[in-house]
Amino acid sequence: MDRRFSALLTPLASGAARLSSGSSSADLGGSFLIGATLGLVWSPCSGPLLASTLTLAASEGGALTGGGLLALFGLGAALPLLGVAYASRQTLARCARPCSAKAAR
Repeated sequence: MDRRFSALLTPLASGAARLSSGSSSADLGGSFLIGATLGLVWSPCSGPLLASTLTLAASEGGALTGGGLLALFGLGAALPLLGVAYASRQTLARCARPCSAKAAR
């Protein structure tokens, strides 16, 4: 199953990379494309965890409990992505200063 899924997503990821290289990351279309690709690649990993969370929420039997579990799941999924985004922004800012100084010479 993993090989079939990889074979299915490899052309999609390659196409997304080709399209996103021609667009600005600040562009809404480019951001949507990157997010959609991330969602497709991330789904096989998060799907079983989300199914477990939904099963637990259903067995606990309450909208408040289910909503709380899903909110915690979403927070747990978002925090690493925010951490990577923040770290990459800081790293790119540090790298941009020396690169722009070298280019100015």
